[in-house]
Amino acid sequence: MNFIKKEAKQELKEKVEKGFVIDLDGNEVRTLYQGDRILTQESQEYLDNTQEFKKKEPFLKLYLKTLFPLFKYLNGTEALFFLLLSQYINYTDGILKKSDGTVLTREDISEISGQTLRNVDRTLKGLLDKQVISRNRTGKIYHYLINPFIINKGLRLDNTFVGLFEKTAWSDIYKK
Repeated sequence: MNFIKKEAKQELKEKVEKGFVIDLDGNEVRTLYQGDRILTQESQEYLDNTQEFKKKEPFLKLYLKTLFPLFKYLNGTEALFFLLLSQYINYTDGILKKSDGTVLTREDISEISGQTLRNVDRTLKGLLDKQVISRNRTGKIYHYLINPFIINKGLRLDNTFVGLFEKTAWSDIYKK
């Protein structure tokens, strides 16, 4: 059994030839293998003069096209809730979740924000009405999502998640 595992690992390590680097005289200088990258002098200078900043710290993408219209449109409490809630966006499905993976509830939002449930409900309704968030139900569980045309985490988003917000005014900003 170990022999099979070792053999499979060796096959994965074998390089697959993809091309060659040729000098101006047409001589082969180097073989290129699958996964190789060519680093230009310009790229090397960029890497030498920059650093990966807070590499392990999670971050959000807040889109500039929506930034000014968003904060112009939201009242102060809604803007603060938007910023507060955005840290709970889940990478895979966009649902607002706690660090343990459970869905963020109204009660959680009340506790985190220090606001009464009545104030939380009023603010969430404002964000819902302005299409900044959506409230959806799976079975008996309600969950909230923040519009990915405004802010998100990661490079790739679930198609269903994006589809929930495709017909909002926030997605229309990108069609202009």
